[in-house]
Amino acid sequence: MCCISFSSVSSEGGSSSRSSSINSRVLVVAVVLAIVVVVVVVVVVVVVEVVVVVVLAVVKIAEQQQYYTVLVVSALQYS
Repeated sequence: MCCISFSSVSSEGGSSSRSSSINSRVLVVAVVLAIVVVVVVVVVVVVVEVVVVVVLAVVKIAEQQQYYTVLVVSALQYS
């Protein structure tokens, strides 16, 4: 009975060391995935901000062109 108990303890110890090894690997993978997710989110935010700035600049240029077109057309009408 003592030997059976000892062998079960040793097998639990072996599985415990395997479990801690697996846990450390899972932890490393989780940290790497978290870093990748943060980097991807930052890149997406930067790209969206650049796109918004470009779209706003294009809209502003288009508004100015439309304003100048209205000025020219109204100047031609009054002349």
